[in-house]
Amino acid sequence: RHASAIIDDAIGRGWSLVVLDNALDLTTPGGRAMANMLATFAELERDLISTRTKEALAARKARGLANGRQSAIPAGVLRRLVLARDAGASFSRIARELTAEGILTPTGLAEWHESTVRRAYASATTNAANAA
Repeated sequence: RHASAIIDDAIGRGWSLVVLDNALDLTTPGGRAMANMLATFAELERDLISTRTKEALAARKARGLANGRQSAIPAGVLRRLVLARDAGASFSRIARELTAEGILTPTGLAEWHESTVRRAYASATTNAANAA
């Protein structure tokens, strides 16, 4: 919630708010005004950070660079997973086969789950489409 909504809610309930580290007394008009100004500038900073982040991610994408964490699944396993799925194997069947062969999951677990295979497939096919 926005700070101003929290302040208004507290005042409406008859609570007295005093912020000690900034010496703001929200029981006074000046204290409430200062708190609202601080909240406004905090929101502005969040919006500026969001804008800069979106612009940086778009610039990386335009240069053909990947965003996010790289796959922890070895390329050979990932390629096999994609080929099996494209050949019609279900996600659960692929998970059972990888588990049976003792291939560890990206987090180092011995048992693969359908959801893990599904996410790996979606990530691999999305990355391949973006690279094309």
